Amino acid sequence: MTVESTRLIIGDTMKPVEITISICVAIFDGNRRVFFGEADRALYPSKAAGKNCVFIAGAGS
Repeated sequence: MTVESTRLIIGDTMKPVEITISICVAIFDGNRRVFFGEADRALYPSKAAGKNCVFIAGAGS
């Protein structure tokens, strides 16, 4: 079962909540600022692609 097709019930409302995920893979080279910056930039194309995507930092992101 994929994440997008999973429905979660949160709280007492009994209303299903839909979720999506965007994942970024980045390599830590010892510089936290560069690492998080690259990871953050790689999330933007993932979200623009419609969510539920995985992008690799530094690979055209």
